[in-house]
Amino acid sequence: MNIDGSEWQAIQRTTTPFDKYTPQLKVVGNELYYVWEESDGKVRQVWTAVVNKDGTGWRSEKRTKSLMENTILSFKSLATGSIYVCMKIMASPSPSG
Repeated sequence: MNIDGSEWQAIQRTTTPFDKYTPQLKVVGNELYYVWEESDGKVRQVWTAVVNKDGTGWRSEKRTKSLMENTILSFKSLATGSIYVCMKIMASPSPSG
């Protein structure tokens, strides 16, 4: 997409069969940063990704692996170019003894 919004093209970057929720986007320099919640079939997990402005170099990573729900609380970019994701990560139930 051009800076004026023209030539928009939708491209699916995620390939899992699960539902995605609460997507957020930040532009920092020449990169676009994404964060979203995605079901893993049981609970929501938090994912992040980065891609160059020209659409090349997509890299995504599952950031949580808890057996309980995880949610995004905030997604911030700083003037320094740093990106922060604040998540609520639920603890896994402890084994009963």
